[in-house]
Amino acid sequence: MNKKIIITLNILAVILIIGGFIYWKMQKNAPEVQPSDTNYPTFPVSQKNNGSTPKPAAAKPDETSTSTAPKKAESPENIKVTTMEGETLSMKNFYLSPYTRIIDKDNDAVVKEGVNYSFMFYAKYQSFYISLEGGDLYITREEAEQAFLDKLEITKEDACKLYVALTVPFTVSEKAAGTDYHLSFCPNGIPLPKNLND
Repeated sequence: MNKKIIITLNILAVILIIGGFIYWKMQKNAPEVQPSDTNYPTFPVSQKNNGSTPKPAAAKPDETSTSTAPKKAESPENIKVTTMEGETLSMKNFYLSPYTRIIDKDNDAVVKEGVNYSFMFYAKYQSFYISLEGGDLYITREEAEQAFLDKLEITKEDACKLYVALTVPFTVSEKAAGTDYHLSFCPNGIPLPKNLND
């Protein structure tokens, strides 16, 4: 009985922390850039993204070009994300998916929600966050990493150039929580602890 109460309190604490973070991010008083002030291509707006118009993270107009047609990497089908080395990597524009939920005015987004995992993109920091949320965590990690590659239409080599945090919430596994495991196939990847399913 006491274990159930502790787990319930932990879940409520996590929800409050996440809710407070989202509230804080929404209350920032930084002025929002209007799409008409830029030459960014516009994207269709889905009902799930609260009417905001996402922009590619690093796709800026070429000031030397007189053409108004966006380059391939600046087109609505592709966006550029800054790598850990400061270069840009072109990938599928996940903002166009009707399943992507934009969560704030900075265009941070929940990109994919699986049964046992989810991943988010933080536009300001040009980083991805994968959360393993249940099931056999070893299998869930494989599924989440493959979904990440498939959704962005990138290779493992390209994925390793990006900043990707992969974690397990405390409420899912006390033993695995508190560590950034990164992607398993990258040089900085860390294996999950052994015997998590015991």
